[in-house]
Amino acid sequence: MAPICVLSSYILLLTLVCYNMDKCTIKENPMERSEYKQIAEVLGGRKVFGRSKWSSLWWTVQIEKGLPFDALESLKEAFRLSDREISVALDVSTKTASRWRHAENTRLPVSASDRIYRFARLFALAEHVLEDKDAARKWLHEKQVGLGGHSPIALMRTEAGAREVESLLIRIEHGVLS
Repeated sequence: MAPICVLSSYILLLTLVCYNMDKCTIKENPMERSEYKQIAEVLGGRKVFGRSKWSSLWWTVQIEKGLPFDALESLKEAFRLSDREISVALDVSTKTASRWRHAENTRLPVSASDRIYRFARLFALAEHVLEDKDAARKWLHEKQVGLGGHSPIALMRTEAGAREVESLLIRIEHGVLS
């Protein structure tokens, strides 16, 4: 098959997938689907998103569109964060967060949506590793020796910090001294 034909086929497939995410999805392994379901639960699940099937591509499209404000409220509740703490985590003023709350059908900016997804993903991972929602919440707020004395929640504001938190959780899951 000619390279142009392959490229055209790939573009057509990608267009179909992106055109209608509900009817055309890419198959993923069951572990990934489970992970995306856990992330969805942290962000309000069916109540917020109106669906029960999740994929990485679907999440990507949602982040690009901007997550609904209710996803932020669900994350805030999961972490038990104050308005001030969630504003710091998202790197926005409390006034901006308040404006989002009072606007109808608010979709959050891409940058905030991406950070919210990152926090939800790591909360879901911590809950999986520590096998308890309260233990995960507590662990994420406490300073960790394996993170140089920083709390995971403080580091999760950046992608580099989030990778450190994820790495530590994976080491804990596999029994590596951390």
